[in-house]
This record gives sequence, structure tokens and C-alpha cells, in this order.
Amino acid sequence: MKKLQLLLETKKNKTGLINQQYYALALAHTNQAEKAIPLAHQLLRDAPSDTYVKYTVAQVYALAKEWGSAIYYSQQLVDQGMSAEWFNLSAFEQLCPHTQTSEKLKDIICD
Repeated sequence: MKKLQLLLETKKNKTGLINQQYYALALAHTNQAEKAIPLAHQLLRDAPSDTYVKYTVAQVYALAKEWGSAIYYSQQLVDQGMSAEWFNLSAFEQLCPHTQTSEKLKDIICD
């Protein structure tokens, strides 16, 4: 947790796509969804077709328990060809029991 706090402080006022992605993830991992989600929206406005932005956004939504949005962006990534290794995170495993999760996505992220 200390490392996440350090990341929050070092990325807080930094610009650039990658810095903002790390900041959004750090916020989401420290239960600050109210700050992480608007930042995720901004990332999508800045780079709507960037695969890594979508991956960051999917994680942010999953960590914030915004299941519909997490499933939506995760499904887009799978449809783009992202492999199972990318989804080997507990945040994504939480999508498994939801009825909105497609069979294709479940095959990738669920045991």
C-alpha cells in the first residue's frame, strides 16, 4: 500500500498518457473510484482507440465494481485479440459471475 501511495504522489500532477494511466490505476487500487473514474473518462477522450488505455479503463472499472463498464471494455479487448495472460488479475476474475459477461470473455478470464 505504501508503494501505491508513493505512486499517487509522484503521478498526481504529471501529464502524459502513461502517467495518467498509472495514476488512475493507483487511485482505483486505493479505493478512490470517485477520482479514478473521471480520469478514466478523460483517458478515453484523449485516446479512444488505444488498447492500453482501454485495458487501464477496464481495470479501473473492475476495481470500482462498475461491472457493466468493466465487462464492456474487457470484451472490446478480447475482441481485439488480447490474450488471457492480460486478464490474470483478481479484478477481472470478479467479472465471472455476472450474467452480462459473454461466454467468450468467461473462457478468457474465468477458471
